Amino acid sequence: DSPFVITVHQPSYLLWSSWDEPNVDPFLALDPTAQLEDSEMMFQLSIKALLWRNMFGSDIDGYFGYTTKSYWQLFNDDFSAPFRETNYQPEFFVRKVMDQDKPFGIHGWELGLNHESNGRAEPLSRSWNRVMGRAGVGLTPNLNLLVRAWWRIPEDDEDDDNPGMHRYYGYGDVRAIWTPNRNTFTAMLRPGTQEFSYELTWSYPISKVFRVYALYYNGYGESLLDYNFKSERIAIGIALNDFLSRN
Repeated sequence: DSPFVITVHQPSYLLWSSWDEPNVDPFLALDPTAQLEDSEMMFQLSIKALLWRNMFGSDIDGYFGYTTKSYWQLFNDDFSAPFRETNYQPEFFVRKVMDQDKPFGIHGWELGLNHESNGRAEPLSRSWNRVMGRAGVGLTPNLNLLVRAWWRIPEDDEDDDNPGMHRYYGYGDVRAIWTPNRNTFTAMLRPGTQEFSYELTWSYPISKVFRVYALYYNGYGESLLDYNFKSERIAIGIALNDFLSRN
């Protein structure tokens, strides 16, 4: 309820990860000797700030959110341990919070504008803009769904860094969130028009601040640079928060 306060948004974490087949192809155009390690660090920081409470006298609030996700080749000494990819995602959205005590029903919704890019020059540049809606749905006291749908704002063919994104990202995703006891389990499914991807996570509090956090990803588009590249990854580390949690 306080103005000018930054709060958590999506999960924020620091993880060690290993993936089955590093996507080195985008870098070979810049350096034919480029090599990637199959182990890297990945971290995400996601925050939001309230901009306008009770917009126009309604029960809808306006927010600014910012999420950055990085993949760091920390163990790649031959190439000076570079950051392989970082995605920046600012967004403006409006939110309405509804009855949180009902075990079944819509607990709230959001609608906004979302930009995501990796801030790089060609041939590694990737970016897109979306109109995005989100809704939280309660199924039981411990089981919830986070449903997202988006529409990509069209770009001219010569300006499009990511042709055919709908084949891999589709037009939305759904995440089931189960919170038995103090655990948080999530399962995300993102169907594209030709391919699909999924993610499984688990977290558990180990202190008043941190949670142990484990992740498994299989599919396309884990990062913008890999939007049309299929990967399989396991990761474990610590997180500050999860989509939902009981401490």
